[in-house]
Amino acid sequence: MKSEPVRINRFYTTLKWLVAAGVLAWLFHQSDKDRLLAAMASARLEIYLPLAVFFVVLWFLIESQNLAFLFNMFGHNVTFREMRFIRGASYMLMIINYNLGLGAIAWYLKRRNGISLSRAGSVMFFYYFVESVGITFFAMIGCLPIYHGSPSVYGKIIGIAFLMFATYIILFFMVRLLPDIGMFTHFRKNTLLGTFYEATFSGYFKLSGLRALYFASFVFFFHFGLRSFGVHVPLLSLVGLVPIIFFIGNIPVTPFGIGTIQAAMLFFFKGYGPEENILSFSVVYSATLLFLRAPIGLLYMRETNTHLSDIRSLEAEA
Repeated sequence: MKSEPVRINRFYTTLKWLVAAGVLAWLFHQSDKDRLLAAMASARLEIYLPLAVFFVVLWFLIESQNLAFLFNMFGHNVTFREMRFIRGASYMLMIINYNLGLGAIAWYLKRRNGISLSRAGSVMFFYYFVESVGITFFAMIGCLPIYHGSPSVYGKIIGIAFLMFATYIILFFMVRLLPDIGMFTHFRKNTLLGTFYEATFSGYFKLSGLRALYFASFVFFFHFGLRSFGVHVPLLSLVGLVPIIFFIGNIPVTPFGIGTIQAAMLFFFKGYGPEENILSFSVVYSATLLFLRAPIGLLYMRETNTHLSDIRSLEAEA
């Protein structure tokens, strides 16, 4: 009999896929079907597909290096090679069950390196915090040069991004500066926040720089990838828009941001090309991430000797 957490996890996974399907159905309903098919047929896939393969592999290597740096920063000896195996295997788990894939890195580190789930969870929480700070910062700074294009839209984005960025920074310093007395002792001893006390400012900025390179690679991919679908977005505009699309795609209402990413691209890129071309690119982009990551996931699941029973074990612990 499945445990209650497992049933709840599967319920939310199913619900997210239904939301994604609903959003995509609505977007397709709003589009001109003939123009959409024409946009798909005219796409320069001979340019896009090699570009996508190159960048998917590059993103995998960058993420693996970033995660290896992260865990070494907190005193855990994890090599780049080990992290490639762990990150690669997590790709497949995310396809099988998106929610499980998010916790797969911590689970693999427990199994392979003896790092407790709570400790690995704290390190990954710090990682996602740094990434969130970076996304809001680049969204804020990147929208300044294109503010004049749509002041009502970009002004709101800059304001929201600034508030979020400031909130993250204030919370970071509040956590670090809490005195170890009275009620504050509980927060200082919280396992999830342990890495926030251990992190050095130099380590924080180094990790931020590594994540900035990761984001920059997406800007270049979007710049050239969109062109192969007849959508020409200036590189400078993408510096501000890509982080916003990242942020919207990371909202946990659909798996992999499917549906929300397509809606975000249609909204922000609508002035740079036909909507059918933008929708075509956005759908192919999401499919690219799924289908090109799958072989990486299968390879490393085999190399890490992960079986169906292991996935069930992870699901039970999640």
